[in-house]
Amino acid sequence: MLGLASVVGREFSGRVLERLHADATLLARCLEQLKALELIQQVRLLPDAGYVFKQAATQEVAYETLLLQRRRALHLKAAETMEELYGDRLSEFSEALARHYRHGESWAKAARYYLAATQSAKAHYAYQDALGLCRRALDAAEKEEGLAAERGDVLVLLGDLRSLLDELEPANARYEEALALTDDAERRLWIENKIHRPQSTKRDGAKLVYYEHGTGEETLIFVNPIVYGLAVFQPLLERLCQEFRVITVDLRGTGASAPLPKPYFTDAHMEDVRAIIESAGGKPLTCVGISRGSNLLVKLALAHPQLVNRLVLIGAPIGGASGRESSFPKFDLGDEFLEALEAKDVLRALSIFIPTVVSEPGTEALADLLLNSLISLPRKSIEGFFASDPDMDISSVMQQVAAPTLVMHGTEDRRVPLECASIIAESIPGAVLHQFPECGHLPWITAPGEFCEVLRHFMRTGEVPPQPGAGK
Repeated sequence: MLGLASVVGREFSGRVLERLHADATLLARCLEQLKALELIQQVRLLPDAGYVFKQAATQEVAYETLLLQRRRALHLKAAETMEELYGDRLSEFSEALARHYRHGESWAKAARYYLAATQSAKAHYAYQDALGLCRRALDAAEKEEGLAAERGDVLVLLGDLRSLLDELEPANARYEEALALTDDAERRLWIENKIHRPQSTKRDGAKLVYYEHGTGEETLIFVNPIVYGLAVFQPLLERLCQEFRVITVDLRGTGASAPLPKPYFTDAHMEDVRAIIESAGGKPLTCVGISRGSNLLVKLALAHPQLVNRLVLIGAPIGGASGRESSFPKFDLGDEFLEALEAKDVLRALSIFIPTVVSEPGTEALADLLLNSLISLPRKSIEGFFASDPDMDISSVMQQVAAPTLVMHGTEDRRVPLECASIIAESIPGAVLHQFPECGHLPWITAPGEFCEVLRHFMRTGEVPPQPGAGK
């Protein structure tokens, strides 16, 4: 009985075990004896009895007592049983089902369930875990002839995961591998739209790198606030690159662009973005800015209105400097943060800063990713981001913006108060406001579906769709 349980897993269901052993009375007696021997422990009564091996070594030893052929048959039986018992919620068991089908050498089903498990991990921002699951999906898909489509799906997903980790060259390599597996023109275009196509230009002798995605008639450009990295845009790229041409930018001091001079303020970054837009064709674009990237784009819309078709401002602050002199609402990071900056203790400063950027429940993995991304930046870029920036203040110029403007903000933003969004929307003529309930500073990551729906609606109509509960 211990051997049968070891096949089901370190934690196992009594209902599944019943299907592997026909004698229910004997099963119940054996389980009681195993509990008395403290080899297993009951951890759940409902919706069905659940048990766990108290020691991993116990499961491993019991598993090794089974002959290989017997193991394969039991794994297949366990998987089929789980599909029958939990058919209405298979997504909860995708990783376990994948493991059973892998050990049962049913490769197509193993690949399918590993893909589902990968998507689940990805949805919870556990990108490294997702990579491991996706590699197992690829391994399963390579075990059997006739699974080229499955291999292609896995390779594309691996490309998406590498993109989410800001590893653009490995991402492109995976996309290219997926392209090689299909001759279908529609699918090839779908994959090609995901590829990060590097381009570059120069301003004042400094190299500026940007990336093109998609082939749509309309072009979007995404601008981040220097330190967030391009990976923050990947949830949007996955949804928008099939409809639009999308440009992302390595601002100076990040990625493959030139190092950051010191000091280097918002207006200088704005001129870099101007040079990139001109290099990319010079036509007016829908300009999407996040956090301080929004301030940069407001300045761009005023200095170079011929380049800006629409403005989309997300989590935008109003006042200029990182100090405390601004009269506009903001959340103060406190004395400990300022002391860490003055002491050049970057890790401590970022550890205080990150929880104000990523604050929603269940986003701990995302916070860790962002922290690691920031730590990897050059010290000069980090210090430049937190330095006082007089050019960032848009309080006196908002009324002059002529471009149609969409202001978006999370209601639970701890980095920039929601009141800032209301002030900006009231100050820019004709601007419209959309709030993301229960979202923090990164609503395009934590609510990407809603974000893209609102963006598309604004681009079509100049308005935002009604929000649930509006007018009640």
